[in-house]
Amino acid sequence: MKTNRFIRRTAAAAIAMLVFFIAGTASAKDGETLKAMYVFAHEDDEIDVAAKIFTDVKEGKSVYCVWMTKGDKAGDPEARKKEATEAMRLLGVSLDHLYFLGFPDQESYKQIPEIVDKIGEVAEKIKPHEIMSHAYEGGNIDHDTVAFVSSVIADKLKIIHYEFPDTNVYKGRTYVWKFLPDGLSPVMYTPMDKNLFALKMRILHMYPSQASGLNAYELVMDKNHL
Repeated sequence: MKTNRFIRRTAAAAIAMLVFFIAGTASAKDGETLKAMYVFAHEDDEIDVAAKIFTDVKEGKSVYCVWMTKGDKAGDPEARKKEATEAMRLLGVSLDHLYFLGFPDQESYKQIPEIVDKIGEVAEKIKPHEIMSHAYEGGNIDHDTVAFVSSVIADKLKIIHYEFPDTNVYKGRTYVWKFLPDGLSPVMYTPMDKNLFALKMRILHMYPSQASGLNAYELVMDKNHL
């Protein structure tokens, strides 16, 4: 049992080092700038990975962001789009790299084939080297739809698919920004210094239309937790 556990841990560490190396370089093998495509369900989900987006930009990656729904179940769609756009501006993402697809909020699962086609079209245009999306958590239906669709597209393009956690319930407890345990997948972290923490807090307050919900996130926001 100990030997098997050691082998699994060693293999996971090796995979993590390899994935980190691939993600950490800003140039592909052919010298082309690395392109990172982020896929979100709603306009404010990018808060989860704001520090990673900012780090990618600083490392020289070309960052693209896609929002699947218009988020109209939780606020005015135009207000939410404006908030997300301003947040991306602060993070250094080119505004012509933003794609708002406008699928129905909380009902996206009904249009999965159309969503695969639409996000697939964006991916074909961008030709990203990696995709970052929500993890499949069995929680928010739109988050899970994004996770599924992104996995399909990443598999089709033969590129890396990274996932980030949002909120899930495990054994009766709610977890924020923690993955459901599987014991297999290596987990990477964006180092959170005081400047990145301050930036994330600033981003958090750029969504007044979502303030009531985001206030709960702020209660668990500390640098060590992140």
